[in-house]
Amino acid sequence: MRFQYKSRGHVHIELLFARRAHGDGEPFDGKGQILAHAFFPRFGGDVHFDEEELWSPNKRIEDDEDEPDICADATIDAITIIGNGSAYAFKGIIQLNLRHFHAFS
Repeated sequence: MRFQYKSRGHVHIELLFARRAHGDGEPFDGKGQILAHAFFPRFGGDVHFDEEELWSPNKRIEDDEDEPDICADATIDAITIIGNGSAYAFKGIIQLNLRHFHAFS
């Protein structure tokens, strides 16, 4: 994938680093837990990253190897999509309670 910076005009995917409430109705929680969320193209195709996380363009962060690295370690443990088209990515240990899930056909 190739990225090209555009200061204005139409873009296919908008990347945004934001803190807490940032205007899309899906606020971040600060450091830890929710790292990012994204929207399907019909809902804008935006990808938002929590600015309070420690992000690095380097392959390794010297101070703490467990911190997320947006360029070298864009891995996630789970994704969920809610009714308004928001997609949430989670990193870390996730525990699911299957009694709260419903099957849709």
